[in-house]
Amino acid sequence: MNDVTVETFDVAKLANAVTPIQVTASVPVSAWAIRNWCHVMGVTDPLFTDPGVAASRGYAVPVAPPVMLQLWTVLELQQHEHGVNRALRQGFTEAGYSAIVATNYDLTSLRLARVGDLITTRVSLESISPRKETPLGAGYFATEFHEWFDQDGMKLGELKIRCFYFRPNQAAPAAGRPDPVPAAGSSDGLAIDVDTTLIAAGAMVGNDFERVHHDRDLARAQGLPDIIMNIATSAAMVFRYAGVCEPQGLLTHLSLRLGVPCCPGDVLHLTGQPTEHPEASARAYTLVGKNSLGEHLKGSMVVQTTP
Repeated sequence: MNDVTVETFDVAKLANAVTPIQVTASVPVSAWAIRNWCHVMGVTDPLFTDPGVAASRGYAVPVAPPVMLQLWTVLELQQHEHGVNRALRQGFTEAGYSAIVATNYDLTSLRLARVGDLITTRVSLESISPRKETPLGAGYFATEFHEWFDQDGMKLGELKIRCFYFRPNQAAPAAGRPDPVPAAGSSDGLAIDVDTTLIAAGAMVGNDFERVHHDRDLARAQGLPDIIMNIATSAAMVFRYAGVCEPQGLLTHLSLRLGVPCCPGDVLHLTGQPTEHPEASARAYTLVGKNSLGEHLKGSMVVQTTP
């Protein structure tokens, strides 16, 4: 591993080298991709899979869940020679911070993507933190800002996603796999059985091929118990829970902060508490997601209850 230390690693130089980019998807939003994503994530709302239901709820064409926004241009972003994430990965890896985990996810949905839309994404670097010491190791938190637009220039949504680029703490032994906890009743939130298929398929259906989500040996080498659920899948699980809280509602804002990892063999138990919201047509909730290791996520969501 590169022995560059914080004293010689110029964070400001890296930040200045990361330039905003804009890419357009090579293919339009498709009903097949929506159906496949919903199947993997366990989303059963027919709004997203049944054109008749979509029409009855005021949509002229089928629509995609808001937490799918990142999917439509992720391959083009990965392949862009000046991609923001690509530049960050290269700079941090050269400095010896080769491992990465996502930590924060703040999504605002303004309009659902429709089948046939051709999506454009604008991405910029918002910030890089000072060097931090964590149980995983030492590293830096970098926040990217994403915006999505349709072919007519209408803004669909935006996302701030924060990732931790770190040097794994080799001194800490890898933990064992978590002991499963029993699923709580559906009357007390939403309990989701987490297995290897959900974690690996959840990452790959969103074109996230980070090895920590499917390579157990690599995950354990980074001090993790096993492969870990990615933040987009965690967001999808909260989207499922939003449907439990408001069956006829539609999630419009989601803010998550990840804590302990979610690994195969565990149960993710999501609960929420209603909070005040200034709009009569919306409901706000605080969120907590726990597993046998502790608190996997916490945050908040807003669900629009009327069109």
